[in-house]
Amino acid sequence: MAADADVIIVGGGLAGGLLALRLRTARPDVSVLLLERESTLGGNHTWSFHESDLTGGQSPRTASKSGERESPMAWIQPLISKSWTSHSVHFPRRERVLERPYHAIRSERFHEVLMDRLGSQIWLNTKVQALTDFNVSVERDGETHQLSAPLVIDARGLRGEDFRPREGETQPGFSGAVCAWQKFIGFDIRLKAPHGLERPILKDACVPQIDGYRFFYCLPWDEKRLLVEETYYSDSPDLNWPRIEKSIVAYVERRGWQIDEIERKEHGSLPLPLTQPEVDKIDPSLLELSNENFDDFSPIRISTGSGWFHSVTGYSFPDAIRTAEFISKIPELRSGRVRAELRRERKTWADRQTFYRMLNRFLFKAAEPCLRYQVLEHFYGLPEEVIERFYAGTTSASDRMRILGGKPPVRVARALKQWSEVRGESMGSLA
Repeated sequence: MAADADVIIVGGGLAGGLLALRLRTARPDVSVLLLERESTLGGNHTWSFHESDLTGGQSPRTASKSGERESPMAWIQPLISKSWTSHSVHFPRRERVLERPYHAIRSERFHEVLMDRLGSQIWLNTKVQALTDFNVSVERDGETHQLSAPLVIDARGLRGEDFRPREGETQPGFSGAVCAWQKFIGFDIRLKAPHGLERPILKDACVPQIDGYRFFYCLPWDEKRLLVEETYYSDSPDLNWPRIEKSIVAYVERRGWQIDEIERKEHGSLPLPLTQPEVDKIDPSLLELSNENFDDFSPIRISTGSGWFHSVTGYSFPDAIRTAEFISKIPELRSGRVRAELRRERKTWADRQTFYRMLNRFLFKAAEPCLRYQVLEHFYGLPEEVIERFYAGTTSASDRMRILGGKPPVRVARALKQWSEVRGESMGSLA
């Protein structure tokens, strides 16, 4: 039976949409079918990123000279809703403007561009009933369809089964890991008068520190419209909607802005692993497989649901870009080959996350909740290139020394105690 497409992607969120778009731009000869449960792609989200996130923490010019790949900005550009040439951070004892490009993608723009570029290759309002590495059963317009492709990608995001405690733990976790949480509520607001912001405020931590590290995040869309988010690095994923909604309004008023209308609301609770998730515990023997793998009939899973996000920041955009680029360059787009190649890539990625999980333990286990902001206040005093590589997930050995150097903003004895509480990780693994 003939295949319905060369690649079927289940899930039209960030990871699935970016992969579909990259295959369309880099491999126009490859037929793609993107399946989405909802009536629009991308859900209700705002994704932001530093331009250097796309080049591993290097400027596009530096990356090109060093032989690295060119920035994906060329094919990402149509998705971008707004760009800025700088951004700022504000802490009680440090304020700083970082002269680095910053961009934001809104889900409505994401939907418009993908629909324009892919058209009939997108099936909306499509409910997936079952899927394997080669077949997908779906319900669409009251009819059941049996679809097949040499490569099936599961790009659906976080699901209920992803959140399970570590063995012996009762606290909610991600993929069997002990977790803390980055949680937020954001309002897109239209003001009665211009707000006067020249650039985004990535972190305004000059506010009372409750429920962990707390800060406000502001993206100015135009002179009267902006996104204001209240964010917490917390021990709990729970959001106190009534209190936070009032708090956002109060923050806006304290800045002297008058609200004309709240146009949209978004929210999220993102896991931040303190220990190694099961999705990163790859059997070394599996890395030796190539071509077809007849022992694993599951679809290849990407996106946040399989842990493709930065363990400290929760940012998923850089990893979604890297995954899309990586898969698009594999000559033979078949499930067995792609699974084996992606496992190797995943192993490299997972090894780098060891340092970031250690930082999470410092932040959440060694620092008092109301003083967690001091860790970030210290971090933003570092050179810009160190900060860029951190966000890009490519922190070097010398960067690590700088991040951990100086006067520790946490209690050292309490921090070191965490090593004995984490199985399978040691100080030596961070070298």
